[in-house]
Amino acid sequence: MSKYSELLRVLRDCSDQSTSDLKILSNDVQKHSTILDKFNINYETQAEGVSIDLSDQPIKIYKSKESAVKYLRESDFSSDILVVEADNHNPECPDIAFVTVDDPQSCSRLFDNLEYYFKFKKLFLDKGIASYNDEAFNRLIFLSNKHGRLHITSNNEWVEDFYDSDNDLKRQYQELEKKINASKDYEDFFKESLIEYAKAIPEENLRFVKTLKNIKHIIESASRNYELYKHNFSFAEFKKELDEDKEKYLKDYQSSLSDFLSKIASMPIQFGVYIYLMVRFGNELLPISATVILIFVWSCFKVMTVNRILENVEYLKSKFQNDLKVLIQKSGIDKAELESDESQVVERFGKTICLIKGYRLFVIIFTVCALAICAHLIFTIK
Repeated sequence: MSKYSELLRVLRDCSDQSTSDLKILSNDVQKHSTILDKFNINYETQAEGVSIDLSDQPIKIYKSKESAVKYLRESDFSSDILVVEADNHNPECPDIAFVTVDDPQSCSRLFDNLEYYFKFKKLFLDKGIASYNDEAFNRLIFLSNKHGRLHITSNNEWVEDFYDSDNDLKRQYQELEKKINASKDYEDFFKESLIEYAKAIPEENLRFVKTLKNIKHIIESASRNYELYKHNFSFAEFKKELDEDKEKYLKDYQSSLSDFLSKIASMPIQFGVYIYLMVRFGNELLPISATVILIFVWSCFKVMTVNRILENVEYLKSKFQNDLKVLIQKSGIDKAELESDESQVVERFGKTICLIKGYRLFVIIFTVCALAICAHLIFTIK
C-alpha cells in the first residue's frame, strides 16, 4: 500500500466533471479538504465544486495511465508521481504510485517501464549509439555504415502491451550499461543489432517501445556476435565448412536417390509382366500358382529394398541436422542465420522420404490386389 493511498482513494471516488486531462472538478472532494491539505494539494473552491489543477502540484498527479504516458517527462522522476486510476492488472497493489523517498520500489509496472524508457533513451544518446536526438519530431536518429540511416520515434502514445507488461527493463539496462562500459567494441555490435531489429518494424511510431520490449534478445544477439569477434571467428571459413558438409551429404543423398529412381524405372515393366502372366495363365493351375509365388517374393524383395533406401535417406537427414547443430555450437553463430541453408537440405530430404513411402505403399497395394486376383482365378479353376 502506498503512503498516498488515502489521497488516491479520495480522487478516485470523486465524480470528476472536468474533461481536461490535467484538471479535476468535483463537488465530492470538498468534504475531504483535510486530506487534500494533509498532502499539500493546491485547490480552489468554485461554484461548480473543488477545482484541482494537476499541473501545479508538489507531486505529479495524472488521471490515467494513458495521460501519464502522454505528459510525464524524465524530470518528473525527481518527485513523487501518482496516477488516480486503479491498476486493474495488479489487484494486490492497485495504487499506481512512484515514491522517491522511503519507498524507492514502485509496485507498478507502468513506472518501472516509463523510468527505464527514459533511461535507455539517455543511454543511447550518451554512448553515441544514437547519432542525435531530433527533438522537433521526438525521434532518435541512428546512422550505420551497414544499415544506413534509421529513425526511431519515441512518442507518447499508450501501448498497453508494453506499459502493462513486466519487461524486466531495469536488469536489462544494468546488463547493457555494464557491457558497454567494459568494451567500446561491444557498443558497436549492440548498435548494429539494435538497428537491424528496429529496421524490421514497419510502424516508425512503435519502434522504440517494441525495441525496448525485445531489448533482451537484442543484447543476446550483440553478445553472440561480439564473442565471435573476440575469438577471431571467420564467417567465410564457417560458410566454407558448412558448404563442404552440405556437398558431402548431398552426394550420399544423390546416390540413394539414383538407386531409388532405378527401382521406379523398372516398375512398369515388372507390373506389365505380372499382368501378362495373370491374363495368359489365368485358366491353368500350376502357372498361376507359380505367378502368385513370384509376385509375393518380388514384393517382399521390393519392400525390403525400398526400406533400406528409406532408412539411408532418413539417416542422412538426421546426421546432417546433428552435424549442423554441432557446427553451430562450436562456432557460436546464431542458428537463425543458417535457417535457409538447413531448410534447403532438409526440405529436399523430406520430399524424397515422402516419395519413397508413397512408392512403398503403391507396391503393397498392387501386391495385395494382384494376389487377390490370382486367388480368385485359382478358386475359379477348381
